[in-house]
Amino acid sequence: MNLAHSMRFAMTSFLLSVGMSVDEILNLFNISPDFDAEKTLYQIEHIAGATGNKYKPPACDTMRTYGNCIGKDRLCEKISHPLGYYEKKIYLKNKEKEKEKKQEK
Repeated sequence: MNLAHSMRFAMTSFLLSVGMSVDEILNLFNISPDFDAEKTLYQIEHIAGATGNKYKPPACDTMRTYGNCIGKDRLCEKISHPLGYYEKKIYLKNKEKEKEKKQEK
């Protein structure tokens, strides 16, 4: 399935922000029917800051405006940016793991 440009940008900027490499992201897009390795690599590197401006992912409101927000949950009501959502989810998951470890002892 081909993704809208706004979704490709959002995904790429988000994945770069959470530490995924350019090559890893390129490999994610290689299953798209319209995949062009040269164009995609250029765009990923551009978003990553190759031209001097590293792009950040769009805010949740922007994602909703473009129809790119899927799977909204209760946490979304308290968070206004995908990176904040990601950080909170990691925090909650780690907290849950700690609780499980304490219960095992």
